[in-house]
Amino acid sequence: MQAHAHHGSLILMHSGLDTYVSSNDDGSKGFLGDYLEEVFKAIHIEPHWQSVPWEKQLHALKRGAENVCAVSVFKTKEREAYAIFSEPIGVDKGFVLVGRPNSKKLKSHARFIDVLNDNTLTFILQKNTVYNDYINHLLADRELTYSAVSIRRMLHTIINGKNDYVLLTEISAAGHLRLSSLADKLEVYHHYTDIQDGAFYYLACSKNTNLQLLNSVNDEIKRRGIAEPK
Repeated sequence: MQAHAHHGSLILMHSGLDTYVSSNDDGSKGFLGDYLEEVFKAIHIEPHWQSVPWEKQLHALKRGAENVCAVSVFKTKEREAYAIFSEPIGVDKGFVLVGRPNSKKLKSHARFIDVLNDNTLTFILQKNTVYNDYINHLLADRELTYSAVSIRRMLHTIINGKNDYVLLTEISAAGHLRLSSLADKLEVYHHYTDIQDGAFYYLACSKNTNLQLLNSVNDEIKRRGIAEPK
């Protein structure tokens, strides 16, 4: 990954889910990508979009690469130790579970915490993924199954019965099922009353990011308000 951006520009790393943001030589798309293109155009800062696996994004932030930001990141106290967070750039529609169709056990629970407490169900999580404060608190100190594979491969472990469900934002779930052509083999369960609050997304920038640039970005974000899915 390119380590440096020119003065007056920022490298924006993303992991390529087109519902949120994807990029090519012509710029970006997706509801967060479109929004950030407008923000940066208004303040005359050039965004350099790069599709980067999440693990490498984390590495770039932690080693302090110059003027580098990860797009569509949840804000946590742990991450604030190595990253500077922007104002919130967008909000999702809340969280859902994805499991095999017509799961009586997933349907029988009204809250996510009840699903977690059901020891007959196996929850698979992507390594180094965090959620909002409520969910992070629920997950703390539990013995859970973590995986370094892609979301698509995790979904296949649910189809073949190795695991029972994964937790995603509603928009992320719809996007992954569409892109992987697995919508007929899996079901989205979105009735859990304790995880329906909107999920806020941020730019997470290395601590070696030009603060004048980031302040300009924040001022424009506050002027516009945050992006919402269309």
